[in-house]
Amino acid sequence: MERKKPVFERNSQPAAEEAQQPDVIINRLINDTFRPTEAQKRAKAALLASLADPSNTILDARSISLATALKLTGITTLRGWWDQPGFQHWFLNKEETKQKIKYLTDKALESVTQILDDPDPRTSSAKVAILKTLLQYEAAEVQTKTNTRFDSMDIVQLRAFLKQNAHLIRPLLEETKPATVSAEEQGADEDDNNY
Repeated sequence: MERKKPVFERNSQPAAEEAQQPDVIINRLINDTFRPTEAQKRAKAALLASLADPSNTILDARSISLATALKLTGITTLRGWWDQPGFQHWFLNKEETKQKIKYLTDKALESVTQILDDPDPRTSSAKVAILKTLLQYEAAEVQTKTNTRFDSMDIVQLRAFLKQNAHLIRPLLEETKPATVSAEEQGADEDDNNY
């Protein structure tokens, strides 16, 4: 029976399919580090505005050619930028903003976790502020889900829900009920009891 080699003795060379040529790696780094100028950002905004037009029939922005991009934006300087390393990938990426927000949100959550896990007493005020924000966010999420749930109910479903949960609602109504109740409201309360 052959013994299993410890991790430090195992072959740590990359698999053949993972081994990449230096020019591929360099191109990937350039694409990943492309930084657009303000003029290029305006050109992309023009492209995205054109793609958002309901009369536009282009479904996949990644397949746009230089000629189509020139036609959609009307910006002739695209000719000079088109072959810059990383430009096309950045320019035709409609999801860039969502991707940046997701990345920054993940980074922020990592930072929050580090602060919350930090035993240093000097971070206690930051912890309190973070916890307060998280609790407010959670309360807003619950409220949004609740509102959406009620908004989607028709009148029959809403009445059924109220009837089913009347025992929870009545104490709340009694807390807010004024000392003097009109005869009309009294009759309405009695009708509710019949449900």
